[in-house]
Amino acid sequence: MARRKLMSIAVDFGASATKVIGICEGVIVSSIMSPEVIEIDRSSLEGKLDGYSIGKGSRHSTGEYAFVGVADRYYAVGALARRFGAFQRFKPLKVESAAYKVLAATSLLADRFDLGHSFDLSLGCLLPPSELADEELLQGRLGEFLAEFDSPMGAMNVNLTSATFYPEGAGILELYQHRHPSNLQSRVGILMAGHRNLTCYIATDGMVAGFASCDLGFNSWVKEVMNKTAGYQLETLSVALARYWTSKDVATLQPILRRQDERSYPAEIVRLVEVIEQTHKIYCESVFNWLDEQLPSDLAAVMMSGGTADVLQAEFVAYFDARLPAHAELGGKAAIYGSNIGFHLPQLDVPEGYQARMADVYCLWEYLMPKPRLKSTPKSLAKSTSKN
Repeated sequence: MARRKLMSIAVDFGASATKVIGICEGVIVSSIMSPEVIEIDRSSLEGKLDGYSIGKGSRHSTGEYAFVGVADRYYAVGALARRFGAFQRFKPLKVESAAYKVLAATSLLADRFDLGHSFDLSLGCLLPPSELADEELLQGRLGEFLAEFDSPMGAMNVNLTSATFYPEGAGILELYQHRHPSNLQSRVGILMAGHRNLTCYIATDGMVAGFASCDLGFNSWVKEVMNKTAGYQLETLSVALARYWTSKDVATLQPILRRQDERSYPAEIVRLVEVIEQTHKIYCESVFNWLDEQLPSDLAAVMMSGGTADVLQAEFVAYFDARLPAHAELGGKAAIYGSNIGFHLPQLDVPEGYQARMADVYCLWEYLMPKPRLKSTPKSLAKSTSKN
């Protein structure tokens, strides 16, 4: 009897995107999926989407067509869920939809690795610290669902050989400890600045404590902009605001303008930029006031990750630079690290805007999961790795 193949996947259930690393027989790939999940009738899959076949081995590894069927209940995931009317939701716990996202990612990557319908799976997941208490429930649900579920590839039979769950930020913490083993005695602050939440905690000698979380993620700033304007959509405004703040190019705002007439949209841009600047000050003040309450004054270094940390990198660096000690080995600078600050992580096969946001899940696989030796890598990955 042929030995079942083993695939390993690491998943970060981000509020704005599900980020996945997959490894099979020494090959690594990565994937981004929209975060939406919605329950649907199976019959609606047949009639709504022209050109797709259901459960007949269709190869749609782009993630545009992801659904899972468990015990006669069907769920559209990601871009397909949006086509059925799903939208980004921030109140539900991530563990509520995590199992369906894992199933969708598993079938997606099985398609890309050409694994067929039956194989073994080693899984690693990042969860908000407040949701780690549900890890046993989630693991049990995953083991049951993976054993028999439907997908665009057909019926799947996946054996969950191992499942590990870590708090968001655990990957970048391991990255810091791996790169700076001599600093393990120091108190290091971990900040995960995501779309929905800010989460921080303290690590000393590999032990973590002081978990704290709030709803001051990037979404909070976007909603403040929406409250002071009219007619913008949350998702498109989020993308435009992030692009504008990192580039300061007003052209990045043009696609979301309600007035497309060249004679009238300049006034709308002026007003929108004015609101963005005003709400930025309020938002940053709220974030930094919260951090003042949560983080001790004797931190030696800070690790940052998440999309908000990328968009507001300059602001976070300035905040921590004034509060952390200077390090002689860093030229008198404070020890502030992130996926694109102080570390050079491999270039993955995801859009450029997601590269830094893959840091936590990449390091989850790199440092906290069993790691097979790579026998081949994407060209971009190999090129980046050679520089480190």
